[in-house]
Order: sequence, then structure tokens, then C-alpha cells
Amino acid sequence: MAKTAIYAVLTGDLIQSTEMSPDLVGEVRRTMDDAARAVSEWREGLVVGGPEFFRGDAWQLALGDPRMFLRVALYLRARLRAMKPQTDTRIAVGLGPAHVERQVSLSTGAAFVRSGRKLDNMEPWRLLAADTGDTSETMGALDALLAVCGAVAARWKPKQALIASLALDPREMTQVEMGRNLGMTQQGVSDALVSSDYRVLAEAVAWVEGLDWTKRVGAAG
Repeated sequence: MAKTAIYAVLTGDLIQSTEMSPDLVGEVRRTMDDAARAVSEWREGLVVGGPEFFRGDAWQLALGDPRMFLRVALYLRARLRAMKPQTDTRIAVGLGPAHVERQVSLSTGAAFVRSGRKLDNMEPWRLLAADTGDTSETMGALDALLAVCGAVAARWKPKQALIASLALDPREMTQVEMGRNLGMTQQGVSDALVSSDYRVLAEAVAWVEGLDWTKRVGAAG
């Protein structure tokens, strides 16, 4: 049943999609579907809709917990950058009230408006941005923080991205466990996390998740 609450809506478009073969586009969509299923296992009710693709290379995903938007955005990009050949996506996040339907494309509300509008107005070089409807100084710094996070993730090589995707799982897999899953040593995992600047992103994720977004999101679209 549809409901109104505070959501985070992620809207993205694939980078250099016109150069992708139809087979690769299909593989990207399957990867996004798999990634969304993985995210839904992190916490019940986290993924409330999507990913739903439209216009060929654009997609949208709705989250029931707005605090998790940066972790999820980085995870989705990590999964794409772990592909061979590597792919990537720009992501614009809209936070706010929304009326979420089972089919994301039929949903309405400020979160959806902000997300789509932010993506349309993003500079070509920016890979990650957000619109919360809050114009305070703290939220004004959010775009700068997200720009840095977006640029860091853009440098990930496939193995770094794969390790980052495991590290972003909030269920806190140890480096030994990550290495066991990937056939690597704990030291190899640690070196990859250092070389990929993952720890910088982890600080940003912790800051975003520590804020009470219900008090920082504007009501208007």
C-alpha cells in the first residue's frame, strides 16, 4: 500500500551509455538489480522501490531510510565499477516526503522532484549530488562533500571496487572474511582499501548516517 513519509530517491544515468552494446546495457541492468537485492538484505524496508530503468540509460531507486543514501549510492557505483568492462553512473539524490507506489515511476512527492531535477542540473563533471530542500550552511556543504566522494569512487579499479562493495555492507564483514570471499589475504584487502581511499569515504558515510534527516529535510518540492 502506498504511504507518505521521508524518503531518499536516487536517480541516475549511465555514463557513456551510447558507447555500450545492448548486451552490456543488459548486463548493467542485471548488476543493478542484483545490487538492489543485496541492499534490501541490509535492513528490512530499506529498498522500497526499484531500480526501475527509463529512457534507456536512466534509472531510479527509492530508499525507506534517508540516512543510508550515501552508502547505497557508493555501493551501486562500486558494483558497476567492479564489472569488466567497468561501467559507472551519475547519481542525484533527492530527500523529502514522497508518496511511494509499488511501481516507482508512478510515485510522487518532493523527494522524486528533487532527485530528478538535481540530475538534470548536475554539471557534467559531477558524479554525485543531493537536494534536501534545506538551505542551511551545513547542508550547503553537503554538495561539496558528495562531489569529493563521487570523484574518489571514480578512480576505483575493478578489484578495489569489489572490495569497497564488501566494506560498504553495514553488517561489518571483517577484512579476513572479505579476503576469504575473494581469495585474498587480509593484508591484500587492507592495502586495497588504503589505495582506494575507502577510509575517506567511510568518514563521510558515518557523518551522513549520524544526522537526523527528518529534521533537516524541507517539506516543499
